[in-house]
Amino acid sequence: AIQSNYMFSQSLFVDFKYSNLKYYNGYYVYEDPLSEDYVSSIYFQNVPGFYTGGQEKTHSTRETLDHNFKIDATWQVNKFHSLKVGVDLLLHNINNEYYTILNYYNVTSTLTNPEDYQPYIFPSSSLTTYNDIFNVSPLELSAYIQDKMEFNAMVINMGLRFDRFDPNVMYPTEYRNPLNLINEVNQSSYLPAKVQTQLSPRIGLAYQISDEAVMHFSYGHFFQMPPFYAMYNRSDWLVSTGDFQTVMGNPNLSAEKTVKYEIGIWQRINRNLSFDINLYYKDIYDLLSTEIITTFNNVKYGLYTNKDYGNVRGIELKYELRS
Repeated sequence: AIQSNYMFSQSLFVDFKYSNLKYYNGYYVYEDPLSEDYVSSIYFQNVPGFYTGGQEKTHSTRETLDHNFKIDATWQVNKFHSLKVGVDLLLHNINNEYYTILNYYNVTSTLTNPEDYQPYIFPSSSLTTYNDIFNVSPLELSAYIQDKMEFNAMVINMGLRFDRFDPNVMYPTEYRNPLNLINEVNQSSYLPAKVQTQLSPRIGLAYQISDEAVMHFSYGHFFQMPPFYAMYNRSDWLVSTGDFQTVMGNPNLSAEKTVKYEIGIWQRINRNLSFDINLYYKDIYDLLSTEIITTFNNVKYGLYTNKDYGNVRGIELKYELRS
């Protein structure tokens, strides 16, 4: 990470930041999917709830490289107003590799002995449900402006945030025939996934009722993108021939949106004792869900979608005693 700041005057300064982060996670028995330490699947046995022998034959890795560029500027306009603005650019690169490890002799139909075994994976060029390989580069951009206003008995924070997300991939227009493998029915066209934008207003207010009590209120919109697996899984749009064996990503998923309200009061009882009461309520829209798609040849599979709505309400009590 690299960080720098520059002060134009006593009331105006700018922060610059660049960071490069690499994330890796894997799920496998051996790092090499073709390791000779894998054993034949004839040893893979199970009873209800237990595996009594053999090895897991799925091999999954995901590597994400993020480049983050950020700039923030703060300007103390006068004794009442402090302005803050910023821009944040986040460039992702996601390399996903999933394989099912098979027996080479079964794939080539040359198995002569049940114990004959050589690990085999289909190459990335193969269109098969035994792998799921994709490399995508989505882009996130956000910008905000905030004004902190301080008066004798009141502090107000008002702000506006802009978010933009570009999945940077294509999607099929007909999910009942995503790969156009079924003839004489509706055919898919392949279009760029939609670029999502959102404006999120936010306001916070604190009012000093007396020297010993402060009332506060806040309202805001918050924006959270769905996880990448829900957008990019099975980016080759291949559906397994069996029902409910495929859950396909959807790059047109909408962001989860939360609208939050909060009101509370802080009261000091004496020098050592105070309490804080907060009431809050949240509306949550476009929660992640799945829908069942039936292809034109009557195969059912799952497609990630936005469907559910939720709300949260509560009260928070805080009691503080100092000695």
